[in-house]
Amino acid sequence: SGGWVAEVEDANQWIMVDMQEPYNYHKMLVQGRQDSAMWVDTFAIYSSQDGVTFTGYTDENGTDTAGDQDTIQTIELIPPVYGRYIRINPLTWTGGISLRLDF
Repeated sequence: SGGWVAEVEDANQWIMVDMQEPYNYHKMLVQGRQDSAMWVDTFAIYSSQDGVTFTGYTDENGTDTAGDQDTIQTIELIPPVYGRYIRINPLTWTGGISLRLDF
């Protein structure tokens, strides 16, 4: 798969991951779309326990991927993100909103 691609290109798009149980996440791996020059440059992170009420996350290092289509970028989450549901909201992107991610 080439990764997640937003249907609409605006800053209201997001992808949500249900981790099945709450956990402290210390890092996130992000990468652009596999088969096209599309990637997210900056994004916001939100976490939730119930999938309904989300809290914005503030990272001491920021959430700039400095990424590209092929390179896996490791985003250190300092402090860690805690939650069952993690929502990623792309803010800026190159070529289109597309993302592959792992925790």
